[in-house]
Amino acid sequence: MSEAEMTSRRRRPTSPAPAQPLEDDVLLSEILLRLPPLPSSLPRASVVCSRWRLIVSDPGFLRRFQSRHRKHPLLGFFKAGPHLHPQLDPPDRIPAARFSWRLPGGDDDRYSMFGCRHGLVLLFNWVLHRLMVWDPVTGDRRAVDIPGSFLDGHGRSLVVVFRGAVRCVVDGGCHFEVAILGNHPLQTRLFTCVYSSKTGDWGNVISTEFYSAGYICHHSSALVGNSVYWLFQGDGISILQFDFDMQGLARIDVPPDVHAHVVTYYQIRIMPAEDGGLLLLVLPEFSLNVWKYQGQL
Repeated sequence: MSEAEMTSRRRRPTSPAPAQPLEDDVLLSEILLRLPPLPSSLPRASVVCSRWRLIVSDPGFLRRFQSRHRKHPLLGFFKAGPHLHPQLDPPDRIPAARFSWRLPGGDDDRYSMFGCRHGLVLLFNWVLHRLMVWDPVTGDRRAVDIPGSFLDGHGRSLVVVFRGAVRCVVDGGCHFEVAILGNHPLQTRLFTCVYSSKTGDWGNVISTEFYSAGYICHHSSALVGNSVYWLFQGDGISILQFDFDMQGLARIDVPPDVHAHVVTYYQIRIMPAEDGGLLLLVLPEFSLNVWKYQGQL
């Protein structure tokens, strides 16, 4: 081989070295998308360097992150009171004071909790006959007076509101609906009505005759599809179903075996099933019995 040929081979241009994974923005964003959806994940990634911070703070990345992690971790829960019970360990543990329950007028103790759903907390002021829909993350509150037809001309209750449920109409949207349930103390009728944040008004009051008086158990409601369910204590345990779309209230009998196991309604719960059905859970003593409702939901 001549000297000229050897020189030509030595001078042949070489292809550039492939970029390292962490130097490729597209590949890096795919890696960061796979971080667990914990409160500390993205803040910690953002302090690595300015490049990482630009990626994790990009609105498009955040939308993809939320879309990928549909099931968010349970930060904590409220239990019939104004204080959050945190559930995560440090550094993801959220201080209870972060979601302080301080309501206008300093009348926090006049509010009872009706439940939480889709990131919203539903409260009811028994003195003012007023609902409060509260977003503990943003601090936004919306006060909603109960329907005027529930009161007499002097502002006293004709219909006693004893339970309610809130739901977001569109997942990720800002509109919500509130369904309330009440009864007349001297009648065996139940009254329901739905408030829409989109219209800012209540719908028609729905009255349903029941064959026995009773009350809603102080447990969380269950939302399955377009219906919300409450446990009802009358002449035994049953389940009330309210359909948001059909605006109808129905009563569902529980299996006869349930009454043989239940002494108090504290032993029974309802919850959504993973496949979209409704589960009935009964804890007699040291065992758990589960029934699944097979009717039309």
